[in-house]
Amino acid sequence: MTSDLEPLDRRLVPFSQTLLGVETVWGAETKRVRLVSGGYLDDVLEAYDDLESWDERRVRDSDATLLRSMLLDDLVLVAVWREGVEPPCDAHALIATGLTEVEFEEQLESIE
Repeated sequence: MTSDLEPLDRRLVPFSQTLLGVETVWGAETKRVRLVSGGYLDDVLEAYDDLESWDERRVRDSDATLLRSMLLDDLVLVAVWREGVEPPCDAHALIATGLTEVEFEEQLESIE
């Protein structure tokens, strides 16, 4: 992903002794974008109880579902998709707060 936001954090997330995922965060002031590559979507989305589907997109040749919710008066926008590799490495999510739908879609388009 090539975001116009400043990179804030990148870390490896262990799923087992031999399996790692990556979580990267970009941000500026009140905007945050988190890209999760690998993991279990239930764990990644646990904090967002009332996500509802609002659209679909293609991301890296996969079908992505776009979801949205409110958390503490902030709009949360999420894209989730799976790629053709072994679970849990197949799961991916882009989670954004403080972005408009247009800004979110621009971030989604930057995923290569």
